[in-house]
Amino acid sequence: DPEELNLEKVPMDVSILFIDIEGFSAITEGYNQIRVNDMVERHFSSYLECIRRYDGEIIETSGDGLMIIFKGGTLVELSRKAVEAAMDIISENRRLNREVKFPWGPVHLHLGINSGEAWVGSTKMKSLSGERWVYTASGLVTVLAARIGCLSCESRLYVGPETHACLGPPYISECIGPHRLKNIKKPVLIYHIKQPPIFC
Repeated sequence: DPEELNLEKVPMDVSILFIDIEGFSAITEGYNQIRVNDMVERHFSSYLECIRRYDGEIIETSGDGLMIIFKGGTLVELSRKAVEAAMDIISENRRLNREVKFPWGPVHLHLGINSGEAWVGSTKMKSLSGERWVYTASGLVTVLAARIGCLSCESRLYVGPETHACLGPPYISECIGPHRLKNIKKPVLIYHIKQPPIFC
């Protein structure tokens, strides 16, 4: 019932995963658009199952990117779900690169995760032509997740310090040092999650 929907933003703990395709502008400029669209749909359709498996929700899309939110749990639970989903996506990406060849070569991803408190709910846009409501998560947590993802290359998963603090064993990580991120005053420690956990 639309009348019963609570459209106000509320603060809540989340993990945000950003994914986009490395070198997408050059691919779009240099190759047939039908082939490019086939690649995007094939890959993103495969990633969707990975996202749903860990209760993630896609809340924003662009031509080559996805913003995924994990909410409704503790920061530890949400951080681990986001990392597990990202690792599954990396595995799916490798499988697709083995099975499907494109003229521009293998598909690589940028992947970034950040965790913390964000404002989650609907953003209202009003104009003379009407209103539009967009469900999203806003705040520094989201901005940092996007900036961290921009640093990633060759389908490496990079996470911020809050996400990293929630992981621990059996996750294997490497600190790649403090990085200055666009429009962020203080350097942010970035961690590379090197491989998925192995369970007996």
